Amino acid sequence: MASESELHVRIRPDGSEATLIAPAGMDRSAVRVETTTVVARQAGVEITQAVGEALAAFATAYGEGASDLSQVIARATPPRPGTDGRMEWASDHDPTVSHRLDGESGRSDHYAGKTYVRVAEGKAVGVLHAPTEPQPGRDVRGREIKAALGRPVTIKFHPTLQVDDAGRVTARVAGVLVFERNELKVSQLLEIAGGVDFSTGNIDFPGNITIAKGVCAGFKVKAGGDLTIGGLIEAAEVICSGNLSARTGMAGQGRGALTVGGNAHVVYLEQVRGAVRGDFAVDREISDCRLIVGGRLHSPGGTILGGEVAVTDSLVIKVLGSARGTATTLVLDDAPFVRAARAGAGKALADAEARLAKLDREERTIMVNPRPGSRDKERLTEIAFETNELNRAISTADNKMTELDVLLEATRKLNVNVVGVIHAGVTMRIGDLRAEFTTPRRGPLWIFRDERGEPAYRLGSTGAAKPLTDIARVSRGEGAAPGKRRPGAAA
Repeated sequence: MASESELHVRIRPDGSEATLIAPAGMDRSAVRVETTTVVARQAGVEITQAVGEALAAFATAYGEGASDLSQVIARATPPRPGTDGRMEWASDHDPTVSHRLDGESGRSDHYAGKTYVRVAEGKAVGVLHAPTEPQPGRDVRGREIKAALGRPVTIKFHPTLQVDDAGRVTARVAGVLVFERNELKVSQLLEIAGGVDFSTGNIDFPGNITIAKGVCAGFKVKAGGDLTIGGLIEAAEVICSGNLSARTGMAGQGRGALTVGGNAHVVYLEQVRGAVRGDFAVDREISDCRLIVGGRLHSPGGTILGGEVAVTDSLVIKVLGSARGTATTLVLDDAPFVRAARAGAGKALADAEARLAKLDREERTIMVNPRPGSRDKERLTEIAFETNELNRAISTADNKMTELDVLLEATRKLNVNVVGVIHAGVTMRIGDLRAEFTTPRRGPLWIFRDERGEPAYRLGSTGAAKPLTDIARVSRGEGAAPGKRRPGAAA
């Protein structure tokens, strides 16, 4: 080992740095590059171009040797670890980001829920990047310093997603992206372990939803498929395109709203506005509601009390109204959804005809000019094109109205089965007729149209058909479905 009074090299234990040290008063030949190179090599330093340049700089800095000189002549090249693998999400497709929508005022909307990342079948949701290769380093002795490997992405991909050789991740099915417990999948079912409240915010999901508990007042649940709710629905808004199953009921407090695209089953409804396009099963009571049912209303053990309920198909109910004479209205022998569609088609027809008439007046005004200019000729061409499109729209709307007229007559029915009693205070709007019950009528009782198309009733399953006027005050007045009457019974 060289003496501290001689030219020598000190290397850090980790090999990261080598320092050349020369005491004062040495002969200049001892610090020439050729000499210091030998000393450095004997100490174990790898002689590189950078080391050679450092040794030359050392000789210059030493000069006449007036003082001791210590100078770093070599540094290790640090390793470059591999970068970790990563998932690069397509724009607006990162399901790991939790969104809460802010209100228009910029203040936080505590009712707003998570926004779900919707994906279509075949949609690319991101690219999976593999870890990059590490670059090893070298210490001053030339020995390799190992670099850490990059960690691969640990995301598990559900079979609803496909990862190709290029790392592109695409959806095999339509739904929403869900990232839970380190697994990425496309889900067509949203399961909420608790209820809908401030912890979840509003729910808007394009597939099926299952809610273990209830829905608190002020919140909104919207399902693109079926919806199952295990607890009480308070004064909330519930919308589902598929079928609804509510395992308790809905206490709307006058603010609750229910919209169902398919069939529905609830235990009870109280002060709710609602529309069910399919069949509706109610276990106990419909109280003070405004309700439209596009199919059958089946509640053989239940009561309709107060409010107004429109039923397109058959109605089976135990009790209508109450012994206190609570005003209760039924709208029967109508098809509200079909009628609404017909109204829409009628408006489209009227709008198209009005626009066509306006174009006709404009065309005649232009044609009065014996020498129309180029702009007029161009406008006439535009009018001719729009007129053709409008005539096509008018024909489509007219055909649609005819189809809906046929459907309206085929769909509307008068078929009421009261198992228990019809109380005084109940009014049935049957087309353009009003049937008001002023005294209680015990069942089982069927109300239908007889062979002449007139409202009739019978007691029991084998009783003779009798005019409804025998048990109710029937008059012409405001009705739900003015129009021609259909003959035939619907018992």
